[in-house]
Amino acid sequence: MAGGTTGGHVLSGLAIMLAYRDICDADVYFIGCGGSYENRLVPARGFELATIPGAPFARTALAGKIRAVAALTHGIVSARQLLSARQTQLVIGVGGYASAGAVLAAQTLGIPTVIHEANVVAGLANRVVARFADRVLIGWDEAGASFPKRAVAFTGNPVLPEIAAISPLLRPGGEHQPVKVLVTGGSTGSTFLNNHVPELLTALNKCGVGIEVHHQSGEQDPEPIERAYARAGIPACVECFINDMVAAYRESQFVIAAAGAVTLAELSALGLPSLIVPIQAAANEHQLDNAKVYVRKFGGHWVSEAEWNVNMLVSRLRTTLIDPGKLAEQSRRLHASSRADAAVQIVHQCESVLCARASHFSV
Repeated sequence: MAGGTTGGHVLSGLAIMLAYRDICDADVYFIGCGGSYENRLVPARGFELATIPGAPFARTALAGKIRAVAALTHGIVSARQLLSARQTQLVIGVGGYASAGAVLAAQTLGIPTVIHEANVVAGLANRVVARFADRVLIGWDEAGASFPKRAVAFTGNPVLPEIAAISPLLRPGGEHQPVKVLVTGGSTGSTFLNNHVPELLTALNKCGVGIEVHHQSGEQDPEPIERAYARAGIPACVECFINDMVAAYRESQFVIAAAGAVTLAELSALGLPSLIVPIQAAANEHQLDNAKVYVRKFGGHWVSEAEWNVNMLVSRLRTTLIDPGKLAEQSRRLHASSRADAAVQIVHQCESVLCARASHFSV
């Protein structure tokens, strides 16, 4: 598995690795560039983590791009040695610069490669390495437009097995019970959500919607956010990183989230109604496309950072949050349209690639 640097890439990779190990009893390991999320999450799941050089190319100045190309070259050399020593038979890339070196190394060695693209619009790394991949798998039908000359297969986006196994989580709520709201900007957090959601929830609270909050701040200091909720009298737990997202989801009835692909896959699998606020600074504004497609397919609400308006959002959200029937209907629609078996489908696609390669060489 090749990827890393963001929680989304790592979690996607882990979901596929766990499925591969369970279905095929495969020996699976993770190649990344030593980012904090792969360092934290991969060994915790009992998998080996190997690191190779790599650096971001997109959204960097010329000097940064030169460093990225040099790091990629060193990463390919390191990955070739690693893949050869481990007699690796398949490399799966889940995107980002951390996957590029390992995937390109595999392609130079003749090792089969499979690419999974989680976003509606593919990132630079996947668009480059997909030109020589044996198969491209996509989390959204619309992502096929990013690979016009490649055969693609729609699998959906993988979620961890403990999330895929859970029935919709919506619990009863009502006018006289606080709505439990989860706020998350993804693994790195959303500065916009951290700065603006307390004001929104304060306004909703003043309009008679009881609120309790669990807020993941990411890389931002949680203390100012805690103080904002405390001034409004809203019970809140604010932490940089939520280690047990399943527990956080279980406690929630409504989610305010950025539009990372893994987060959206989890929300649909769990049937959690939401307000989606794509991070404007994300590469190529890909979260904006994610949010548009997600709400069109699954329902719910989304708003861009530029169009954020507290009064408008209070008007839009208040009647939903105090009406258990509306929340339940959104939950049913979400869960009915989800692809909770995406990791299993990805494994089947990968195995068909290996079978096709074996058949080709046996002729």
